[in-house]
Amino acid sequence: MNKTELNKATTVFMFEFKRHLKLMIFWGLIFASMAVMLIALFGTIKEQAAQMTEVLKGFPPELLEAFGSDAKTLVEFKGYYNTKFLSTLIIINSIIGGYILNRMIVKELNDGSVFILFLKKIKRQNIFLTKFAAFVILLGISNLVVLLISSLSSKFLGSENAFYPQFFLAAFSASFIVQILFSVIAMFVGLVKSEGTALFAGIALTLGSFMVDTLSRIPGVPEFVRYLTPFYYLDLNGITNTSSLKPENIIVLIVAIVILVVLSLVRYKTKEVQL
Repeated sequence: MNKTELNKATTVFMFEFKRHLKLMIFWGLIFASMAVMLIALFGTIKEQAAQMTEVLKGFPPELLEAFGSDAKTLVEFKGYYNTKFLSTLIIINSIIGGYILNRMIVKELNDGSVFILFLKKIKRQNIFLTKFAAFVILLGISNLVVLLISSLSSKFLGSENAFYPQFFLAAFSASFIVQILFSVIAMFVGLVKSEGTALFAGIALTLGSFMVDTLSRIPGVPEFVRYLTPFYYLDLNGITNTSSLKPENIIVLIVAIVILVVLSLVRYKTKEVQL
């Protein structure tokens, strides 16, 4: 990419970045507010945990863990935060991410507005990669807002007044990668089929993956089922226990993202623009 192409790509990047920045910060603040509320309530829930644990004692431990009702979730802050908040953040942010990525890349092909960039002699590859880079940074900013506010809230509002920087960094790093994966899947579907199909597929796949991951923890469900969902490789339970990531899981997720991005780029370069 020469200097002229770089300047043009930078212009595209800044346009998309500014256009969606307020929306991503807005959602980040909404999720941060939810996190603050849940963290503030943790002390009350922890006090009632003994009674709740006694009531649920008759259920299989695997079943309680699958549905976020085991002692670790009710008594320990990290398990409580992952189960009650982070899973919801991943699902909703993945759906929003899929919508925004399709709006950036697929919608402009379908309505012909991207033709303006073609007239400026910007290569399709540069358009795609620049828009995708803007999306990744925007999603990162949204997650960073939630990460910082959650970290501070756990210190000053949590009943334990504890600070878990390593845990929060590991949890948000893994969830950020999974959000990108779900968003890229939705984009790929949009490029192959249509924008409307992509949004439906993104919602169905995200919610379906979460349900499959939950059900795979129930005794009697074949073990191979758990490997079919990105939530297995996210491994929130492992992060709860060790406050660290499993490199092999992260590699699997990143490889999946790279493959889907390459396939999406190939499709983007050949897809017909609707004028």
